[in-house]
Amino acid sequence: MSNTRNGRAAKDGRRNDAAIRQAERDGITDQQQMDKLIKRGHGHCREVHRLRHCIAAKGGKDA
Repeated sequence: MSNTRNGRAAKDGRRNDAAIRQAERDGITDQQQMDKLIKRGHGHCREVHRLRHCIAAKGGKDA
């Protein structure tokens, strides 16, 4: 059986990658994270959309 993007190993790999990204993010504000994603060409992604809503909900202030 080949290891496809939908296989268990692939899902575990994506889960591990996400955990690593989250660990790297600790201590970075929402605004800094959003700026980083936009600079890397990911301004269209769901995470940027989510961060915009979080920042707006805080009244433009970032924790």
